[in-house]
Amino acid sequence: MEDQVLREMLGAADRAAGVLDNPAPDLAARARRIAGERQRRARSARLGTGALAVLGLAFLVIARSQSRSGAPVVAAGGGAPAGMDLAGETDGAADAVRWLQAEADARMALVRRLQAEQARQRSAARVRQSRSAREPERSPEAALERAALILVVQGDHFSNHLGLTSAAAQLYSEAIASFPETRWAAEAHARLERMERGERG
Repeated sequence: MEDQVLREMLGAADRAAGVLDNPAPDLAARARRIAGERQRRARSARLGTGALAVLGLAFLVIARSQSRSGAPVVAAGGGAPAGMDLAGETDGAADAVRWLQAEADARMALVRRLQAEQARQRSAARVRQSRSAREPERSPEAALERAALILVVQGDHFSNHLGLTSAAAQLYSEAIASFPETRWAAEAHARLERMERGERG
């Protein structure tokens, strides 16, 4: 709850100062989430490439040892594709590498399609969420809350940063008188009481 109050106070102070007209309150969280997703994708790509390289090397080692022993070579996916000759040591290795590369390319294309679909779904969800989050802000009650909040934030600034307690008390009183039904009026009242007791904050 304190995080939300602090976020609202900072946003109101920024708007009152004219810094931003419509700040995105979850901008930092979205940036961290996007950075995390990029790191996970990069890590997945590196792991996938590494796994394919290990599988390719294992396949080559097995193919080489089996071709020397005369045993038939069978690929993990149910056999080599048609036209692939794995009996010759050099040709077999080259064919195996080409086959593995084609398999890796096909799987990476699938991964890219899935990532694009997930990105599209996340984007649509963010749009839906931002639309629903903006709707309450248009209500008259929300406008009254914002106005009272601005007075309280300005009073806090006058009291805590400028040392103008009488001006802060006047702003708190104005919030109470002008917007008595808001939660910020109650907060202004509590801050006035603290000022009268000589407490700070």
